[in-house]
Amino acid sequence: MSEVVFVILARNKDIFNIIYIDQLEKTNETDFFTKNKKFKCWLSQTGSEDNLYLSIYPMVGSDEKERQRIVNKALDQYKPTCNMED
Repeated sequence: MSEVVFVILARNKDIFNIIYIDQLEKTNETDFFTKNKKFKCWLSQTGSEDNLYLSIYPMVGSDEKERQRIVNKALDQYKPTCNMED
């Protein structure tokens, strides 16, 4: 995976709540998300991995500043709980 903005969603019945937003330069690690420092927060919001969902916005060729601008805009609008703990 390279140059993306990603959103972690928590499913509660038929509602999906945004609980975390971040950007990523590049990773080849298949366990990147489970090793993320916020993974425990994600689980505390959902109760199990079965209720966690990932949405990816590919931004191939983008730089960190461009991706962070989108992340900041989304953080201002949605105020995801696991980002607010920082």
